[in-house]
Amino acid sequence: MKRRLAAISVVTLLVAALFTLSAIASDAQMYFSSDKNGQNRVTNVQEGDEIWIVVIDNDENDDCDVRDKMWPDVKIMDFKTGAYIVWDKGEADLLVDDYLEETGADTGVFVSKRAFQIGTRESFAAAEPEKSTHIVDLPVDGVVDDFQWGSWMYVQDHGDPDLPADEREWLDYGPDFHQYQGPPGWLATADVPSLVYEGNPDPEYDYIIGRFENMDTLIGMYQDPNDATDVAIAMMKIIDVEATISWDQEIYKDANGAATITVVDPDENLNCNEVEYVPVFIIVNPGSWNPVDAANQS
Repeated sequence: MKRRLAAISVVTLLVAALFTLSAIASDAQMYFSSDKNGQNRVTNVQEGDEIWIVVIDNDENDDCDVRDKMWPDVKIMDFKTGAYIVWDKGEADLLVDDYLEETGADTGVFVSKRAFQIGTRESFAAAEPEKSTHIVDLPVDGVVDDFQWGSWMYVQDHGDPDLPADEREWLDYGPDFHQYQGPPGWLATADVPSLVYEGNPDPEYDYIIGRFENMDTLIGMYQDPNDATDVAIAMMKIIDVEATISWDQEIYKDANGAATITVVDPDENLNCNEVEYVPVFIIVNPGSWNPVDAANQS
């Protein structure tokens, strides 16, 4: 009887220990923040915004006396355009690799070491208006480090007009402007088309640059480096703001006056440190104003 009671006691302790371990294990959470401390959660962003990646994972809080770091597998992708985060996961190199660092000792909240900018312009120079277009990332020394690709599209490429546009292709240089993309991840480079074809003497070979699109949803995913089954997902949407345009007067006295046009469009503010430009077209209706020609008056 004593042996049986002893065996039951041991089994009871093992079961209790198992439940204790299950209670300690936690599922990770992921979200995006507009500040480096991970305190201001964001679900709506605009092109040009910078976001930090935030993960809550108490399983990675290894030392309660220091700010822990981890080098997990992190992805952010726009499934509409194919724009994909450039996350450099390496061997714990603090100077090169991307990683998540705890906001404080024993918090279990980890924030990316740097922010990632969602879209920019190829050039902000007034002398290069043709490069004022939106792109997913601005290359520095030919290298992009925030996002890459972003040049997918879905086309009808079957030759049958009754079939849907379900062929995914990526935009290439002209004159056809597209080339078959193939399986996900097949395109392994992160080149900006204008850099790829820079100096091409044939004006027919223009380019279309990969970019984000307003109202697209970005999907983020984090995997616990020590538990492949612990995966967290987060989402944010690139919002669209309707632009407005206005004149400084409703009626102008004559054609000799100067007019000022004001455009308000937050979607075009892709960098708060740069003076940016947007195209404006003015269409004059010749029949809307008929000057008096004294020579033809009777």
